Amino acid sequence: MGIGTTTPSYFLDIQAGTALRALNAVSSVVGSSGQIVNFGRTNAPASANDIVQITVPAGSPNDFQFIEADKGGSNRFQVNGDGSVGVGFSTISTARLNVDGSNPDNKKIYGVYASADSASSVSAAIYGEHTSTTSDGRGVYGKSSGGAGIGYGVFGESGYVGLRGLASGSTYTGTAYGVYGTASGSTVGTRIGVYGSASGAATAEGNWGGYFPTKVYTSQIRVGTTGGATGFIACIGGKLIAEEVRVELETSWPDYVFADGYELMPLEQLKKEINQHKHLPGIPSASQIEEQGGVDLGAMQTKLVEKVEELTLYIIQLKEQNDKLQELNEKLQVRMSAIENNK
Repeated sequence: MGIGTTTPSYFLDIQAGTALRALNAVSSVVGSSGQIVNFGRTNAPASANDIVQITVPAGSPNDFQFIEADKGGSNRFQVNGDGSVGVGFSTISTARLNVDGSNPDNKKIYGVYASADSASSVSAAIYGEHTSTTSDGRGVYGKSSGGAGIGYGVFGESGYVGLRGLASGSTYTGTAYGVYGTASGSTVGTRIGVYGSASGAATAEGNWGGYFPTKVYTSQIRVGTTGGATGFIACIGGKLIAEEVRVELETSWPDYVFADGYELMPLEQLKKEINQHKHLPGIPSASQIEEQGGVDLGAMQTKLVEKVEELTLYIIQLKEQNDKLQELNEKLQVRMSAIENNK
């Protein structure tokens, strides 16, 4: 059948000419069953065939609407000539797919909802890829603009890993980040680049706010610096303040100074050692401290207590010597008084 043409090429061939619509179909059926227009096939189509095909002449503008679906005068679905798709938008922005989750149909919990069920470990409900080799594009970009202190840019929830970051440097010689977090703001408030918390373990020791089993520098924490020191687990590039610091010593506490048989260096020998070396015996010199790059708090505190206890013994020795001298002086005073009285 041909409408507007005497040489139809299809079972129904409509040439609209200057009419506003080539085909206008309206249904007044009440209820949810039935379609206004139904396209179907009785045989499965070949891979190169379509059920519905829409073509426009070359040179048509990109915002030409292939498909437009309205409800109550508001656009609900739209496909433009450049392949851009809009769902719930009256106008399509620069994105290839535009979804407005705040439409008036109360479908506004999720702007986009996708699910996948596959045994493959690389399956994904949503997959984003940025292939530019000249710019730092984003495979997936999440933004929450509800207001100050409201919303999550990206929120991940899982029974195993809520959020996982993987960086494959391959031939890149710079720094690759599995997870990179920054926080900024010009107003008063706390900014945290990466924040982690955990709860629900059987014991308090089982809850870890952050845990890093592997890293470039083995079993180290570096704060304020990317450089570490061999043999040290934690390196801090700056000042450290704490209400309490406890050092567990591997060596014994120096109460051995008060043990019987401890050989206390004579004061005469101590004087010679100080005059010769310009520091206390057993205490590192200034050059040694500079060479080793600092002071071992635990070892130094042990040495200081040792010297304090030795100093206490020296004081006791001096006190005993002083008492003997005082006793001898008193005896001499008595003898002198007796001599004076016998004159």
